[in-house]
Amino acid sequence: MKDIIKLCLFTNAGRNEAPIPETATLRIGGIHFYSKENGTNHHTSKFELVEKGTPILRRGQTFFIALRTPVRPFDESRDFIKLTFNFGPNPSPLNGTKFNLNAEKKTFDRTQTSWACRIVAHDRNAISVEVIGN
Repeated sequence: MKDIIKLCLFTNAGRNEAPIPETATLRIGGIHFYSKENGTNHHTSKFELVEKGTPILRRGQTFFIALRTPVRPFDESRDFIKLTFNFGPNPSPLNGTKFNLNAEKKTFDRTQTSWACRIVAHDRNAISVEVIGN
């Protein structure tokens, strides 16, 4: 799963604001995929890989991940998160096997036909993200 989701973190620098020093860039210290919890919701919790910590997810259902931020907390006013999904040996945006999702503090329609993600919550050292996949 680590090869499938890549995180790109940005600040609002360049959006009519003074640049933010590189040392202020949000750093991700780890990703928790909630393999067992997501497995229960996706009816995959009995799979051997899930029991060993590898998430197995079904299309069309939401799943959760947590991002650990050890250096500084997530700041909604200046940080944003982009998840990049890559599927298969040669992911490509043209064939739909590579795409980006911006995580925002919003709601999304669970019946929508495309992928989406949102920030569910964040505290001092963690960001919870919900993703709905098509």
